[in-house]
Order: sequence, then structure tokens, then C-alpha cells
Amino acid sequence: MGKTDSIMMFKQLNDSLLLSNFSQLNPVADDTTEFAAVTECSPEPIVVNVNGENAILGIPISAIVSIIIFMLGWLVTRAYKRIDEFQKRERYRNAVLKWIDLMEPAEKKLIESVNNLSKAILTSDDMQPVAFPMPNTIPDKIKDLSVECMMDAFGRGDDNESRNRHLYNIISQFDYLTKMNVEILKEYKRYNNRSISLIKEWNQVFESFAAKVELAQNKETKKAFNQWIEQLEMKPNNIDIHIKYLDIIDSLVNEANYFVLEMKRIILQIREDQKGFAKLFEDMAKRMHESIDVLKESAAFFREHPEKKGWLCKQMCG
Repeated sequence: MGKTDSIMMFKQLNDSLLLSNFSQLNPVADDTTEFAAVTECSPEPIVVNVNGENAILGIPISAIVSIIIFMLGWLVTRAYKRIDEFQKRERYRNAVLKWIDLMEPAEKKLIESVNNLSKAILTSDDMQPVAFPMPNTIPDKIKDLSVECMMDAFGRGDDNESRNRHLYNIISQFDYLTKMNVEILKEYKRYNNRSISLIKEWNQVFESFAAKVELAQNKETKKAFNQWIEQLEMKPNNIDIHIKYLDIIDSLVNEANYFVLEMKRIILQIREDQKGFAKLFEDMAKRMHESIDVLKESAAFFREHPEKKGWLCKQMCG
């Protein structure tokens, strides 16, 4: 064998060994092995079987359905609760606004009566107190309204600054008018009691003066006193008549008469009381009129700015 043949045989042997080593390092995978490898790298299926029951991500489908039903029930209950709360606020709000509408004519009637009382007291020429029939009004019932409910019913919506201001106006004016109804009666009773007290004082002094006149020697004084009595029979307790004859008798006596001075003082006090109480009732009527105007303005605001309905409430409440 020549040198060339030896070299070719060595090359063939070397290639055979290399091929054999490569095959051992990189075995050729069959179809089954390749499928198994691909399967191992694939993600786990979403729906699997757990203990004979279908499941998603390891959670039984029946449990998932129960959770969904529970959540839907909670959402529906929550929605109906919110709708019910909205409707309650709306009914309460409408009721309060209706109260304001009903209050206006009743309060205006009371204001007119108080104004008439003021004028009657100021122009009265009678020592007796002026009668005052207190008309029935609604505000004595609004004291049952809850401030918390008012805030809940009127405090929701846009323009919070104006809404809060008008809500405060309604609450405060309700409170003011309720108290004012009580205050009017209280002041009238004070005026009435004061007038009766002065009349009693007058009667005591007048009787003492009459007894003294009977014993007086001054015929002119007796004559004036008798004319005075005759005038009072036509107009009892008339202040102008009292003042007229007190001045006549005072001019007939030579010295200051205690009884005349006392009766003049009482007449003066009655006049001052009339002016004071007339002004008091006039101011009360004025403030009540202003209070009604404020209520009307705030009621108009809330009618123009109602609480906005949510989408679901629009569909179900109309």
C-alpha cells in the first residue's frame, strides 16, 4: 500500500469517529419526544377538571357563579337603596317647599293683623286695651321638622355655596317665624296686663278723688266733676275726656291737687305705653314680612336647582 492510500484510510476513519461522537452528543429526537417537549412548554389550560367538576384557574365554576350572583344582588340592592333614598329626599324637599307656599298666606294674614293692632293701639282714645284675635298660622307645626333631614334633603347638588346659604335661610326663618308667633302673643299679653294694671290704679285714685269732691265747698269743681261723669257715661274710659276735665278741675283749685296729679301721671303713662307697644308691633310685622320674602327667595332657588338624578334613577324614577 502506497503513501497516498494510507492517508485516505486515516481520513475516512477520523470522519467516522467524529460522526459517531456528534451523534452521541446530539441524538435525533423522534416525533413523540418532540411533542412531549412542546407540550411541557405550553401554558396550562384555563378550564380544567377538579374532582370531577369544571373549574377556571382552579376555582370551581359553581363557586364563580355564586360569587357573580352575590355581587349582582349586592349591586341591585345598593341601587334600589340609593333610589329609595333619593325619592325620600325628594318627597321631603317637596313637602318643605309646599309648607312655604302654605305659610305665606297664613303669615301675611298674621302680619296684617299685627299691623292693624299697632295702628289701633296708637290711635286709641280708650284706656281699655285693644282686642287682638290671634289668627291661626302654620309655623307652630314646623318645629317638628328635623334639621338633619333638612340638610340631607337640600344639601345635595351643584353651587354648594348658594345652596348652603339658602338652606340656612330656610332653617333660620322657620325658626324665627315659629318663635315670632309665640313672641307676638307674649307681647300682647304684656300690653294687655299693663293696660289693666294702669286702669285699676286709675280707678282707685279716681274713687278717692270723687269722694273728696263730694266734700268740697267749691261749686265750680263739683259742677265740672259732674259734667265729667256725664261724658264718661257716653264714652267710658275715654282718655281725651279725662284729660279735658282734669285740666278744667286743675285750673279751679288754688293749689296742686294730689289726686289730679296722680290721674294725669297715669294718663301720661297710658299714652307712652300706647306709643311704645304700637312701635313694637309695627317692627314685628315688618320683620315677619322680610322673613317671608327670604323664604320665598330660597324656595325659588331650590325649585330651580333640584338635586340631580343619577342615570339609573332617571331610568327607574322617570
